[in-house]
Amino acid sequence: MCYGASPVPDADAPGVVCCWSIKQPEWPHRIYHTASTAMAADFSNEHPQMLAVGLASGTIAIYDVYSDAAEPLLDTTCVWN
Repeated sequence: MCYGASPVPDADAPGVVCCWSIKQPEWPHRIYHTASTAMAADFSNEHPQMLAVGLASGTIAIYDVYSDAAEPLLDTTCVWN
């Protein structure tokens, strides 16, 4: 699930991505805080532990949900000319 601080997508508002486990449905198994509103998330078909998150700022962040790291493995930043 993707959450944002604002009801309207905002590149400057922080967001949160939560991943739940069937074993523990009461509380998210992983919580990732993002610098911008999270707009979309999808797991890789080839590497199911990899989660791609698209942010309102244009950034795409890749998280490894098997890892305890709170930071993405990599991210891109969209630069407007």
